[in-house]
Amino acid sequence: VWPPATTCRVLPARVAVQSPMTLSSIARRCARRALTRRHDPRGLLIRTFAASSEDLVVYAEEIQAAQIKPAAFYEEQGEKRNYFYHIDLQGRLFLEDVLPKNVATSLKSDKFLDFFWHMLRPNTLGTFEEYPFISPCGKEMNFVRPADTPIVFDRIDYSEPNGFPRLVYASAHSQEFDPSALVWHTETERIYHPVTKHKRLKGSMGLLRSHLGISLSERFVFENDGGVSLEWEDKVFPIRMIDNGTE
Repeated sequence: VWPPATTCRVLPARVAVQSPMTLSSIARRCARRALTRRHDPRGLLIRTFAASSEDLVVYAEEIQAAQIKPAAFYEEQGEKRNYFYHIDLQGRLFLEDVLPKNVATSLKSDKFLDFFWHMLRPNTLGTFEEYPFISPCGKEMNFVRPADTPIVFDRIDYSEPNGFPRLVYASAHSQEFDPSALVWHTETERIYHPVTKHKRLKGSMGLLRSHLGISLSERFVFENDGGVSLEWEDKVFPIRMIDNGTE
């Protein structure tokens, strides 16, 4: 399903007011100026990308805080061994009712995170459908509502013996990076990569964490037709741009 099943679909309209200079508009401006392929307004690109990401994070946090239910709900469901979690735009995992949500309050146990993401799958239970994903653990059921996608790629690992770079998520999980597969959502200015290895989420899209997107932007090439490509190992790969599900 595209765009991803996300709780933040109201964000683009609000962000448009705050960040009128979007990355796609930068690309079109570069094309109008007939820039050569080697010319890259990197400083402007990174500043815009960072500002847009910060706006989105702030709004996502506001929306998530508004979704928190009364304490009695979590107490009652806890007795039934139902628990509720939130995955933020940085890929961090939190109990839904925890505030504020930051590095200190996120769940950090590598063993727990590894198992939690290993068991992650779409919610087909017919209950608590506002949580699109679940991660069962024995008799416990963990309901998950991400800010965007349940998989958020955190970094690229270049240390594999075979030389193929890998996208890392949820501490220890990884999959091969395909530079030809990037997708850029022009409303949210978020960049995605297909999930290819996860047993139960294969075929969906995973969000690239903002700092990873900024890092990759150093390799962006602005084409004369308004498109954007990624230079990778002496090759150029067009980035597919979509807007509300259409290219």
